[in-house]
Amino acid sequence: MSNLPDFFDNVNTWRILCILSLLQMIFYKKKILFLQSNEEKIEHDRNIFINSDVLMTAELFKEFLIELSINESYQKAKFQKVKDFHLYLKQKNNKYTYTNIADSVKNLAASLENLFDFINEHFSEVKIPEIYRLYPDLKHDPEFNYLDFQEQLNILCREAETCYSGYRLSIKTYFNICI
Repeated sequence: MSNLPDFFDNVNTWRILCILSLLQMIFYKKKILFLQSNEEKIEHDRNIFINSDVLMTAELFKEFLIELSINESYQKAKFQKVKDFHLYLKQKNNKYTYTNIADSVKNLAASLENLFDFINEHFSEVKIPEIYRLYPDLKHDPEFNYLDFQEQLNILCREAETCYSGYRLSIKTYFNICI
């Protein structure tokens, strides 16, 4: 040991070097665990999005809203897909971990609930099975103010479209993928 400088002969120097090495290992271990947990969160959110997109694609949602706002009608099958999508996002297991996406999902859920309430209250089935219209019997009644209901429906559809676009944008931004 006489060949080593005096600095390395000191026991305290070796203790300090060991402690620094241990601290460095602990730091890197925590960093690795953080990165792994972050990857798991991203994967969790990605799976929620993929499964929700299987339930209802953006095209189907836009078709539903166009049909609803322009024709003031909807097909029961499309409406059910939108409701299934809404229920899927409301389930406890399907909560996004990223707060921007979670906030946009809350906004979307609230706008869909408002739209569903309006539909349930003001739409009824017409003679064609599985097709529902906005007050079909009262549309041409001069005593009935149909235009107010049309305007309210258009506002709700625009709000749902805006919230859905915000949801898709937050997904696209977060995952940095083309949707």
